[in-house]
Amino acid sequence: MAYHRGVLLRQWTPHLVLLTHGAAHLSAQQRDDLEHLGVRIDERPVAQWDGQAITFEDGTRLKRDALFVTPGQAQRSRLPEQLGCARIDRGPLADVLLKVTPETGRTSVPGVYAAGDMIGEQQVVLAAASGARSAAAINADLCFEDASKRTLQT
Repeated sequence: MAYHRGVLLRQWTPHLVLLTHGAAHLSAQQRDDLEHLGVRIDERPVAQWDGQAITFEDGTRLKRDALFVTPGQAQRSRLPEQLGCARIDRGPLADVLLKVTPETGRTSVPGVYAAGDMIGEQQVVLAAASGARSAAAINADLCFEDASKRTLQT
């Protein structure tokens, strides 16, 4: 995630410092890419931000005009695990996000759908859109299930 953010945020300023708040989990290639872009990596633990500077746990300060924070993401509901829903198996959010069919939100468990943060749509408008897609898929599945039951009954 740090690499991804570093590459994207580099377009906003030539003075980007990537603060990892501890060991950066970056490959040698990712470090080289960021260095090539002029992104400095600082792995010191951060103590606070006062709007003008970052203070590290060692007491040193780094003056900055802006700070972009990427909080960690965790699946807090145990329900997907209890139902047996598969999670994505690669990338920075492996074992956090549920594996779904993007067009419908269908999970690996028949009749179980997911949307929003649990599939990676952290922006409100995208989460709402994924919820609408899943709702449409649920409605369609229920309609076709009802139609097939009626066909069997006649």
